[in-house]
Amino acid sequence: MIYGKITGDDAAHNMIKNEQFMKQKYQEAVSYEYGVGVEINIPKAIQTYEVAALRGHPQSNLKLGMFYYHGHGVTQDINKAIKYLGKAGGSGCALSCFTIGWIYDEGILISKDEDKAEYWYTKSAENGNGNAQYNLSQLCLKISEKTAKKSYEKKYLEWLELAVNNGHPLAQLKMGIHLVNRNEGPEIDVHANQLFTLSAEQGNIDALYQLGLMHLRSYKEYNIERDINMAFGFLNKAKDAGHIQAQVKIGDICYFYPGLNIDKTQFKNISVGGREYEVGPDWGHYLEAAKKGSVEAKYKAGIILLYEDESCSDGLDMLVSAAHGDYPAAKYLLSMKELCALRSFLNDHEGFDLYKERFINDVEYIKDQLEYASEHGVKKAKLQLAKLHWNCYRTGEIEINLCKIPSLLYFWVSDYNLLKYTEIPYCTHLDDRSVDELISLAKSGDNKAQFVLGTRYAKGLTVSQDLEKAEFWYNQCIGSGDPEILCRLAYIYHVGDGVNADINKCKEIIGSYFSQFPSVYDDDVNYRRGYIALHHDKTPDDAIKFFELACCNGHLHLGAAFKLAQMYLKTEDKYEDGINMLISIIERGISNPGECSLLALINEYCDNARSGTREDINENVIAPILDDVLCLPTIFKDEVREAIYMLH
Repeated sequence: MIYGKITGDDAAHNMIKNEQFMKQKYQEAVSYEYGVGVEINIPKAIQTYEVAALRGHPQSNLKLGMFYYHGHGVTQDINKAIKYLGKAGGSGCALSCFTIGWIYDEGILISKDEDKAEYWYTKSAENGNGNAQYNLSQLCLKISEKTAKKSYEKKYLEWLELAVNNGHPLAQLKMGIHLVNRNEGPEIDVHANQLFTLSAEQGNIDALYQLGLMHLRSYKEYNIERDINMAFGFLNKAKDAGHIQAQVKIGDICYFYPGLNIDKTQFKNISVGGREYEVGPDWGHYLEAAKKGSVEAKYKAGIILLYEDESCSDGLDMLVSAAHGDYPAAKYLLSMKELCALRSFLNDHEGFDLYKERFINDVEYIKDQLEYASEHGVKKAKLQLAKLHWNCYRTGEIEINLCKIPSLLYFWVSDYNLLKYTEIPYCTHLDDRSVDELISLAKSGDNKAQFVLGTRYAKGLTVSQDLEKAEFWYNQCIGSGDPEILCRLAYIYHVGDGVNADINKCKEIIGSYFSQFPSVYDDDVNYRRGYIALHHDKTPDDAIKFFELACCNGHLHLGAAFKLAQMYLKTEDKYEDGINMLISIIERGISNPGECSLLALINEYCDNARSGTREDINENVIAPILDDVLCLPTIFKDEVREAIYMLH
């Protein structure tokens, strides 16, 4: 045959004929499906697609898969859909592989299967499908968070990067957010900003919102100030495109920076409870966003109203609505209102039996609200729960598990061992100097400049983080004999603040410390000595000696006092001294040592109550201070005022 003589390959001739036939049938089927030159005839289209699909035509298999997926012209059948899509995928159709991956990922008409989803997404992603690369990245992120497998965390970033390079707008957005969350300074943020811009140019309003947030960031160490006007511009575009959170953020800008007068939006005044309120841009945007369903906006609008008038029913309704929408801060503040009301019930001992059942129901409701708030980031909720348990216990009318209180406070206390506690303010010397100026001063032998330069390299402040250079400059100033520098370096190497923790180097620095005159640095160094003796060297007698030294210079070092109190509590003859030291720390305010002292005190109370010992100390010494510190809130407006303050 002539073709064979030309090509020398009958198989190639047959292949070309087959491809031409499949293409012809596919086009014919498309005509029947969409009515191109003929009347729409879905059964005829399916029948014609099947002819081409039997010969392995990938697009025809894809079409049949989608017909069975949607149940269009056939009985919906997810298994047949996957079969046809699989055949198309096997012939190299990336879209078919992506679709099967998505079906298993989302559990569409079939049980979810992450392994199968990953398999099919990968086949599609490897063929360059940007949607598959993005979805696969998100699947890997989900698996890594669920299983803590580092390999999946790596895969997540690799696939996300590929999707970014493919121009996927959601990938650009997510990678930008990932970079911002790394919090590594403006150089990284510039790249994030570029990604947000690329995503926004493709119509992603979330990216516009992120661009607005980027301009609200400032870097004091780099002398980079936030740009409110640029932030407002991007947020306003996002708001106009329907982004509700952007409108809330505009409300924040107008509320926090009223003097800028950058928003000219006019809002009608409203009348609440017979009183007319002037609605400025801040409250106006909150109210608009609240109408669109934003629980955050409801919360903020509500507390602004309640700050004006704590009995305002509309403000309370907004707060309740935000709480019902599971906004943690709203649940917390609503619980504080209930606790204020509860306190009066607790004080009415004579009539307690009349409302005991109601009281118990109220307590359970408040517990649920505070537990939710605590689980969703409101740290003080644990403290309020501890207060509630303590006050219920003190009534003597309700059965309370006393041991629950220390466990609640434990989650509230930030650092019970006080490893990172110091009373030396952070070194602010030469903050206004550039890196070049610092290097020049450091090379000339300026010990303060050497220390500051080491800190900048350790923390990546105005320079790229460089541990080796940080160590170099720290080593240059170790021999300075400067009490402040040595005190700070002892802390830095003890806790690993910007460098690797090194207990031996810390001890070496402390060994070289000498102060000609008594100073605050002496107390902090003695605290560090005592801490190392207690927790590292296991020499408690030395620890007591150093802690006592830190507390005897006319200034009570709260960290040392707390550690000393803990050690005194273990001995009978010093037990009351330990209790009184804890009380003395608490009376100075709830700082880190104050938090720790409160927890230690309630632990002692519980241990004594459980063992039936030291009843006199419990009731006459410990209980009064606990009653004072763990008292329930009394004035709701004070709580609203604090909520307003927290917004700032």
